[in-house]
Amino acid sequence: MKTHVREIMTPHLITCPEDTPVQDIVKTLRDRGIGAVVILDKEGKPEGIVSETDILEIVAREQYLDMWKHLKARHLMTRELLTIPQDAPIQDAAAMMERFRVHRLVVVDDEGQPIGVVAMSDVIRYLADREEEAHHDQ
Repeated sequence: MKTHVREIMTPHLITCPEDTPVQDIVKTLRDRGIGAVVILDKEGKPEGIVSETDILEIVAREQYLDMWKHLKARHLMTRELLTIPQDAPIQDAAAMMERFRVHRLVVVDDEGQPIGVVAMSDVIRYLADREEEAHHDQ
């Protein structure tokens, strides 16, 4: 039996409006212990994602200190939101992450609505848990 993305994803999607200050996003990432937030447009539809990587890219630039207080989610979000169906095998999620060099994908339901996130860490955790279960069964 194949394991599906919905079985290993983080089911509660954390979102922010496009005009959310980056400072608030950083606090959300820290406080929630997550690596990214999905950014919603003015109609409440997902339009991008801000990840730790996006923030680090800004921090690495010299003009960071001057810009920090003025940056909003829309200024640094990755606009191409990569999605995967909830019923996709985890191997498909791993292949997409590797192909597009991303750390996470937004999981969508049968209507295409976002319902969670699957990250590299979820795949790694699944593999480690599966290995531990195999050792216990021996």
